Amino acid sequence: MKKRIGLMNGLLMAAVFLLVSCGGAPVKEMDEAKAALEKAKQADAKVYAVQEYKDAEDDFLIAVTYTNQNQNGEAKDKALSSKAKADASYQLSIQNRAKVTFDNNNSLISKAKDVFADKINSAEYASAVSNNMKVGKLIDQSNFTAAYEQGAPIGNSLKSIIAECRKLLDGAKVSLENVQSRYAWAEKSEIIKKYAMAELEQAKPLIADSASALSSGDPKSSSDKSYQADKLITAALDKANAEYKKSLEKPAVKPQSDPDQKTDEELDKKKAEDEMKKANEALEKIKKDKEKKGSFLDKNTHDFTLSHSAMIVLGQAMSQIDSSQLIPETNKNNGLTAAEKEAMMPKEVPDEEVTIELVEKYYALAQEAYDKGEYLDAVDFAREAMRLAEILMNRQEGTTYTVLLNPKDRDCLWKIAAKMYENNAWMWPIIWKANADQIKDPDLIYPDQVFKIPPSLVK
Repeated sequence: MKKRIGLMNGLLMAAVFLLVSCGGAPVKEMDEAKAALEKAKQADAKVYAVQEYKDAEDDFLIAVTYTNQNQNGEAKDKALSSKAKADASYQLSIQNRAKVTFDNNNSLISKAKDVFADKINSAEYASAVSNNMKVGKLIDQSNFTAAYEQGAPIGNSLKSIIAECRKLLDGAKVSLENVQSRYAWAEKSEIIKKYAMAELEQAKPLIADSASALSSGDPKSSSDKSYQADKLITAALDKANAEYKKSLEKPAVKPQSDPDQKTDEELDKKKAEDEMKKANEALEKIKKDKEKKGSFLDKNTHDFTLSHSAMIVLGQAMSQIDSSQLIPETNKNNGLTAAEKEAMMPKEVPDEEVTIELVEKYYALAQEAYDKGEYLDAVDFAREAMRLAEILMNRQEGTTYTVLLNPKDRDCLWKIAAKMYENNAWMWPIIWKANADQIKDPDLIYPDQVFKIPPSLVK
């Protein structure tokens, strides 16, 4: 009897076990695993706990497969495993997300300081720094959810601050570069040299102040100084042009008592003749070289010079326009205004616009001015023709210069340009731009640096 009772109990237990193991699908466990995966996903586990989330997702897919095959026991085990892994991926993700956000904010704080946000937008910058320190404390307290929720807006605020500061700095930089270019053009003009150099030089300290303000993180002051300098340059150009026009209207000067003494007009005429002769020689040279070498003057010219030489002296204020529009029609009856003359000088010539034809047009303008007795204009146009010819001729490789160590008389780009370009120190920006990979600040060069020196036709 006892044996039969024992056998019946065994069969009953086996039946119960079989019923349990062959029961319905583990709906509850599957739902919990799915919810855990969604929670982890919402916490960016796919980004901050990649492998852990993938493992949880794989287990869930296997559980679904078992369910479809009516292997409900195995399905339940995988569902439970998926939930556990999803919970773990969630915890890891909220930790990593909070820490990465905090570190990114610290990086943005550093970038904001690089663009002088602590000076330009001091209140918002200080607030962002303070709030991010609070986020760091929350992370130390393992309050990762709160750390992320408070850290994310800080990052957005810092990005906005950086963008605003960069916009102000870029605007001030463009203003400074434009006024520097105008000044460089004006101080080379023979008319300015003769009639308004003192007025032009009044702009020089303002340009220096603008550069100093920009480098110290004060774009507003920099822009204001550039504006003031630009007004002075315009006034100098207007005065010089007016005085020059008056001089052209004066009656012929009576012969000097000293036959060896030259009049101003005669000296200007001689200077114009000399400059036009050099311009003509340069023009003839590029014509001959083009005949010998094909179209290299228009296509494979020296990379740096084509890209930058046209704007070294004249700047970047004008938008790029067709070369045929760079030179307006001259008025045969009236002299050009300062603005018209300045407009004739291309501010930025695209590679394809630097052509022999452009050189010929400037030489023609010089010839026309000379024929009308406007000798200083002839000088300026002839020099522009030579400068453009230089752009076309700079295909050959330049020489190099090694910066010297001399504490008593240290090298600078101004001195190097004077040495390499036969006392034409004003060509120093050409060396700077050609070696931009080495020269981050033109005021800071170091012994033993080797600079490329683009060749020049300037004599």
